[in-house]
Amino acid sequence: LGEFCELTYESSHSESVLLFAESLLQDYAPQLEPPALRSDLFEPDWFKLFPPELRPSPSCVIIGGEGARSTLHADPFEWVGTNVCVEGRKLWRFLPPAPDVKDLLCSYRLPSVAWGSKGKSLSAGWQSDFDLWARRRGDAPRARALNTGDPDASSELLASMADVSTGLLQPGTSLPADAVRRLVPCVQHAGDVVLIPPGWWHQTYYPEPSICSAGQYLDAHCRQSVFQHILDWTGNDSRADAIDEKLTPQEQVDALLLLLARIPASGERTGPAAQAQPGRGGAARAGLKPGRVGAGALRRDARPRRAR
Repeated sequence: LGEFCELTYESSHSESVLLFAESLLQDYAPQLEPPALRSDLFEPDWFKLFPPELRPSPSCVIIGGEGARSTLHADPFEWVGTNVCVEGRKLWRFLPPAPDVKDLLCSYRLPSVAWGSKGKSLSAGWQSDFDLWARRRGDAPRARALNTGDPDASSELLASMADVSTGLLQPGTSLPADAVRRLVPCVQHAGDVVLIPPGWWHQTYYPEPSICSAGQYLDAHCRQSVFQHILDWTGNDSRADAIDEKLTPQEQVDALLLLLARIPASGERTGPAAQAQPGRGGAARAGLKPGRVGAGALRRDARPRRAR
């Protein structure tokens, strides 16, 4: 981990480094696991009520150097995603869910089998080979220039980088103009928690070396989207609203598991999952650039379609 952190200082837009470590804290430093979400703001996480082998891992450490970016994706399970910035700052671009957005982005599905589900897949995220940060203008501020000593001036610089209209960081030229018009920018500072609503597409960019921890939760407010996602992905014709919301959370989770006719094995595709995977060269056509990523560090549906 220390060696990788050193690499972040060599990172650039054209040759970036990005690490996704799904079980780093759980395996080596469980005492550093992020604390539970504030009970006065959030309900308990229902994912903890699932059988252990079917639960998403509670956190993922993400370390990026300058110029690194995630893939463009929408999360599996259609949960509420969380992202805590521990050190540094990060830029986000969001695309709200819409009936045409999956086709607009030429999206495809990635089953969530990379994190301890023992070959069973309850969900799949969506991913696109388009890059919302493909082109960096020569006058875009470098990491050193962002540390001005003036927090307000630094925040203005970051906001100008996140805003696609300034032209400092542009999507690939093949991204449809209609998608560009819908982009919603966000700047995340150290200590900020970003909440990602169900179904929202997003891609992050690292203007400077940063460390974050990503997670997710399921509660009564998103149980409809999560339950229906699971039923659809596993090829079950049942409706999530058939589960009585007056039941306790554990009873609702148990009822969901009883509805599941089967759980597809790794790589098996059912229902809406039966969509074509992109052909060779898709990433290159979308304007993605190569980079590097730590070995064995793949996170959920955000697994790269390029070497990083």
